[in-house]
Amino acid sequence: MKESPQAGPNASPVRREGISRREMVQKLVTGASSGIIASSIAVPAAAEEPAPASATSAEQGAQPAEWTPQFLDLHQAETLEPLAEIIIPGSTKAEVTQFTDLLLSVDTVENRAKFVAAISAMDGEALRSGGVPFKELVKARQVDILTLASHTAPALSSESKGDASNASAAEPSSNLRDHFENLKEWVRKAYYSSEIGTRELGWSDTYFYDSLPPCNGTTS
Repeated sequence: MKESPQAGPNASPVRREGISRREMVQKLVTGASSGIIASSIAVPAAAEEPAPASATSAEQGAQPAEWTPQFLDLHQAETLEPLAEIIIPGSTKAEVTQFTDLLLSVDTVENRAKFVAAISAMDGEALRSGGVPFKELVKARQVDILTLASHTAPALSSESKGDASNASAAEPSSNLRDHFENLKEWVRKAYYSSEIGTRELGWSDTYFYDSLPPCNGTTS
């Protein structure tokens, strides 16, 4: 899956076998409801080996050894994994971190910068309150930070979030709540594009509808 030996923020999409990474991601996102899943985009291991019985990658907060981020650096990826797991339990198994990283690798410079700023904000709060980065906190303290973020009044208006060109110079910059909302939306998007997420929404590979089934309910 990795298309160049260079990974991280400076990695750029390149063409391989006639299709760019951007085109591939678009196809994956478009086809998610038809059963195309996030796990299908992970770099495969050279040989299938069972995970050690002592600990899973979710418990360790670490990425699978065979996976290398395309956009995020390792610290950012290792921060996103426990964060996503708290926002939507099951995100680690659904490979939300891997899919988010792939989506970011073809996104705009502005959206990439906002995501990195959001991860940094969570790290900043962890360092302020606990003295260590977010990924090194015990889960209870990680939950405390995200709870604090979710209960903080946002600094940015919905209009400025939707259209950065309308933001005035006097408008405040993003606060912890704004960064949390940004991360939550990325996690939601990645999770419900996975097989686990689409099955939660009712998708099944055993049947499909030619058209939407009729509503059997009554209306008043």
